[in-house]
Formats: sequence, structure tokens, C-alpha cells
Amino acid sequence: MSVNDDVRAEIEAFVAASQSVLARKDFDAAVSMMTDDVVLLTSTGAPVVGRESVRHLYAGMFGKFSVQHAASSADFSVEVLGDVALVSGNDSAIATPIDGGPPIALRGPAVSVFRRMDGTWKLARSLNLMAPVKPE
Repeated sequence: MSVNDDVRAEIEAFVAASQSVLARKDFDAAVSMMTDDVVLLTSTGAPVVGRESVRHLYAGMFGKFSVQHAASSADFSVEVLGDVALVSGNDSAIATPIDGGPPIALRGPAVSVFRRMDGTWKLARSLNLMAPVKPE
């Protein structure tokens, strides 16, 4: 296995763990997987900076929607630069309103930067441009 393959496996495990804690709405566990100075960027709002701001964003989002991620690791590339990993590709998800309504398909490019800290990967920066997909 190459370094990239090892890191890809570690990032895949990170993503699976992240999705698991978010499905349980354990936002404290979710933000513990991020750097203190994490920055999330989307196409729809101002940058979300810091763990507490991300926790607040997640509480609002997951209070309104059930989110099922649909992207697989095959949709992303991983580049390793020492203790930094750059992950880029195409993300997709289905967001279903908790109070009823049709599911919303989301798709778009995403880029994330992970930092290895004390032997584990932490999400440091993420740009996610997923947007609703127009029905065909």
C-alpha cells in the first residue's frame, strides 16, 4: 500500500465515523473531529468559523433535515502532503425535511483539507458547493 492508499483508508474511516455521529445528532463528537479553527464554506452563506459555529450550523440543519450522504470514496481523490491531506471530488446527498415534504437531491463539487494532529486526522477546511439538483 502507498502512503496515499493508507491515508485514503484513514480518511474513509473518518468520513464513516463523521456520518455516524451526525446521524445520531452527536454534534459534540462531530466537532471534536475538527480543528479548533475549522472553516466551512458553502455557496449559500458566510463562512462558518470555529467548532462552536459549526456545532450551531449542524444543530440547525439536522433539526430540519434527515441527511443521507450518497457519495462514495470513488467520487473523491486524496493527495497527501506530509501531515496535510487534500480531498477533492463530487459530493452528493439526499436531504429529507423532517416535518414532511419531498426529499431534496443535492450534488456538487467539494474540497476538504485535513490535518494530522496527534496521530489522527482532523477536518480543517471544507468548501462544499452541493446545490439542489433540478428534477429531470
